Amino acid sequence: MIVPVFALGFVAFYEVACHSELLSHLAPARMCGHYGGLASLHRPAFALAEATPPAPGTLSLEWCAVQWLVVGLPEELFFRGFLLHLLEQRFPPTRRVLGGGIGLALVLSAAAFALIHLPRDGDPRALATFFPGLLFGWMRSATGSILASTVSHGCSNILARMLEIAVSR
Repeated sequence: MIVPVFALGFVAFYEVACHSELLSHLAPARMCGHYGGLASLHRPAFALAEATPPAPGTLSLEWCAVQWLVVGLPEELFFRGFLLHLLEQRFPPTRRVLGGGIGLALVLSAAAFALIHLPRDGDPRALATFFPGLLFGWMRSATGSILASTVSHGCSNILARMLEIAVSR
C-alpha cells in the first residue's frame, strides 16, 4: 500500500521541483540534472555483485544486502530495539493503533532517527526520514520485534534508489 503512494509522491515531487525555477532548490542538485521525467522511465539494470566502479543505473544484489544488513539492521537495533524500547518505558504509549503504540516515545525516537541522517550531507531534506521513522517505530511496537522494521527499512532504501535510477536519463 505504501510503495505506490511513495512512488507517485517521488515522481510528482521531481516533476514539479525540477521543472520550476522557484522550487528547483528543493531537490538535490544532482537529481534534477539527471531527472528525465516520466518519458525517461526505464527498468533499472540488476547485477549480482557491485562492479568497480559501479555501473551507472545498476542496482546490485550486493548493494541491496548492504541496505538490509549494514544500514537497516544496525539502525533498527539502536533506534527501535534499544531507544524506542527505553523511551516507551519512560513515556508509555498514550494510545494503540492496530496494535502499535502511539505517543511521545515514538515521536522522540523518530526525531532522533531523522537527526542522525543530517550529518551525511547537511541537507535539511534528510529530516524527512522522520516519517519513515514513525512507521518503523510503529511496526516495532505492534510486533514486538525489529524484523518488520528492518526489512521495511532496507526495502525503503532500495525503493528510493530504484526510483532514482528509473527516472534518470
